[in-house]
Amino acid sequence: MSNHLDAIICDDNIIEWRRHCKEDNIFNKFQPNEWDKIISGFSSNEEWNHFLIKYKGIINCFSLYHTSNNRLIGFAFIIPEDYRRNIYSIHGGGCFRENSHLYFRGFICLLSWVSSIYSGW
Repeated sequence: MSNHLDAIICDDNIIEWRRHCKEDNIFNKFQPNEWDKIISGFSSNEEWNHFLIKYKGIINCFSLYHTSNNRLIGFAFIIPEDYRRNIYSIHGGGCFRENSHLYFRGFICLLSWVSSIYSGW
């Protein structure tokens, strides 16, 4: 990623969501059984990144960072549930259990951003 500030989509000065990049290596942050609860069918970062590239115009993926220490604490992806793109769902997970409150805080921030972006669709 050239400049992480260019990739920030929303923040609250404690957490920030950035556009996902392959260097985030989110797949390695979860046990296989945890990953399958989020989305199944992947066994490596390479497979996950290929999936995101293949569906780039359909799926948006974001990584959540703790602003003070730049630590990756979660991720989320937004996917349309119907071919008309009338309904979207958000899936994801928190990478570190001790920061679950930060993940929830981040999720609220992301939902606020998503509702402002997708409200006209």
